[in-house]
Amino acid sequence: MSTWIVLIFFFIAAALLAVWVFDALFPDEARRRLADLVESSPHAARRVRRNHLIDVLARVTEPISKLATPDKDSLDEITLLLAHAGLRQKAASAAYFGAKAALTLLLPLITLTVLPLLKPGQQTFSLVTVLVPAAIGYYLPTLLLRMAVKHRRQRIIDGMPDAIDLMTICVEAGLSMDSAMTRVAEDFTISNPVLGEELKIIGMETRAGLNRALALRNFYARTGVDEVDSFVTMVMQAERFGTSIAEALRVHSDTMRTRRRQQVEEAAAKIGTKLLFPLILCLFPGLIFVLVGPSVIQFVGLMSTK
Repeated sequence: MSTWIVLIFFFIAAALLAVWVFDALFPDEARRRLADLVESSPHAARRVRRNHLIDVLARVTEPISKLATPDKDSLDEITLLLAHAGLRQKAASAAYFGAKAALTLLLPLITLTVLPLLKPGQQTFSLVTVLVPAAIGYYLPTLLLRMAVKHRRQRIIDGMPDAIDLMTICVEAGLSMDSAMTRVAEDFTISNPVLGEELKIIGMETRAGLNRALALRNFYARTGVDEVDSFVTMVMQAERFGTSIAEALRVHSDTMRTRRRQQVEEAAAKIGTKLLFPLILCLFPGLIFVLVGPSVIQFVGLMSTK
């Protein structure tokens, strides 16, 4: 039984390696030209490589991706999470479910292959050795996806006050709101490429003829950040009531910085409570053993001599 598992595992690994090597040695012409155009921008080059890896993963895992594909409601939720993580290409959902299915099948095979080598002559097959790796393989992509979404949202939250300050300066200098966002997107290409890319998409949508309000709402839909929602609402209300957009941007930037400072102070105030349980469970037992241990040893020795 273990021999067949080893053969199947090595066959799958060899097939995946062959696909990767073939794709690396013979890239398609469109991807090569696109990489040449964006090689001056490290973030854009990384995005091209990431999209290519997603396409390769989607093609490789296409036969088994349907095993992990849920119903339409759950599929729409995962697609929205992928968009929040910056994975907006069509093959992202197929690659995600393909990775879940592949890991769910491969991790138990790897476990059943490695355990006989570590413990030769012992019976290593059990329900736990199959279900636990399968559960890890099934939920690991979801965990990594949520971590990526959290990291990307935090990058946007950290960059929003500075971006709004730059927009304020551009608007006061005489630029329109669309031109100001385009200028900020260019300046944020290096310092905060995530936010710069989103602002650049807003500029491209408005130049393509899309309404600014709808473009800003799409900005919130792509990120799912509450700070972006408040920014979009502020801009739309300032345009609707005819108030000064520069003054509104300045006040909103100060409000965001105050809110972020309050969140940091709240997190700092919780440190004492969070450290209480690790201290009780980890530090105090060792401290008590060091302080009371010698006395206990002397007492036991004294009682044994009597």
